[in-house]
Amino acid sequence: MRKLARQMLDDRPFDKTQRRRNVLAFVLGLSIAPVLYESTALCTARWRSMFGPMTTVNAPLLDTFGVGLNILNRTFQKTASGSFSSLPWKPSLIIPLAFALAIVGSLLMRRR
Repeated sequence: MRKLARQMLDDRPFDKTQRRRNVLAFVLGLSIAPVLYESTALCTARWRSMFGPMTTVNAPLLDTFGVGLNILNRTFQKTASGSFSSLPWKPSLIIPLAFALAIVGSLLMRRR
């Protein structure tokens, strides 16, 4: 009969990686908390306005994110439209290149 080592399920050693994981989860939770608070406030304000008077909510963090995304979008559109509109696109070159990239991508995905 084979004897196996005893496994203690209740007494697990508390290692450093678990401490780091707990600290990381706590810091991540603290960083996400303001966004969740403002999002929840916006949702409750919309529900209240459906059943009663209009309520206004201050959401400075979400407003800042929106402004940043608009600036990024405008910058990307200016950059992309300037570089892509000035190139002479030749379908005889682009279509085989796209086909080759699709084949390479499918082969890379197939090997995993």
